[in-house]
Amino acid sequence: MTKEQVIEANCELRKAEKLINHVSNELFERDLINDFMEGENLPEDLRIEYLSARVLLESAVAKNPLLSDAYNLLANSYWEIENDLERTLFFQGKALDLDPENETLIHSRTLVLMDLGRLDEAEREVERLKEKGFEIGDDLANRLARLKLGREMDRRRESGSRLDACEGDVDSDANTGEPVVPKTYEELLSLTEEERELLKSRWDAYEGQSIGFPHTAGGRLAISSPIPVLEVRVGTYHGGEYVIHAYVADDALPSLPGKLEQSFEGFRVIWLPKTNM
Repeated sequence: MTKEQVIEANCELRKAEKLINHVSNELFERDLINDFMEGENLPEDLRIEYLSARVLLESAVAKNPLLSDAYNLLANSYWEIENDLERTLFFQGKALDLDPENETLIHSRTLVLMDLGRLDEAEREVERLKEKGFEIGDDLANRLARLKLGREMDRRRESGSRLDACEGDVDSDANTGEPVVPKTYEELLSLTEEERELLKSRWDAYEGQSIGFPHTAGGRLAISSPIPVLEVRVGTYHGGEYVIHAYVADDALPSLPGKLEQSFEGFRVIWLPKTNM
């Protein structure tokens, strides 16, 4: 690689960046950016302009294969023009080889892996971000958790566990990111703690969605408790979380855990004196 090649490659990279910026600006000017972000194709004139930028980028990396920004832009072009996720992943890998600390690149690669259904690899990328001390946004972590849960539900249904979605409750398609609701309490208990927490975070407690589960948990708590439980009710806590209200004799209260310090089968418990009934 000669000095002249490096100079030419940098020049081509800058030209490509200008074209891509123009495409982006035109999308905003034409009020098409939201449609584009939701998967609509580029208008033909902007598509040709973006492809011209790609030609420049390919020429640049041929002259100087150490341009991480060029590989990143190439990856974006395959993602945004054709939605060619495999080619996107290939060029993201090239860019990360040269810039392994690039948080934005790792984040983008994680999204592509999720779109491809390669969730184990996506999870490794999330761990990679954590190891490097980067902040993991709730959107990324929650999307990965929802997809993993959907995959697990599909696996269990295929193996005959009958974990179908409740009709009219949530979507059973893992690609929508919506969790599947088990039919019975036993099926709820068969989920991992992570899966149960995800389901609970999606329930609308203020509308009473899936309230039968915490009622069942409260009944089981009353039966298993060594201290007589006089009554069990289901309440809601900040953010719409179901909690079990367990009422006991006033003199029994000091020996029990404090407010929300105990969980029973995934539901937090508030022990209350009978005088509050």
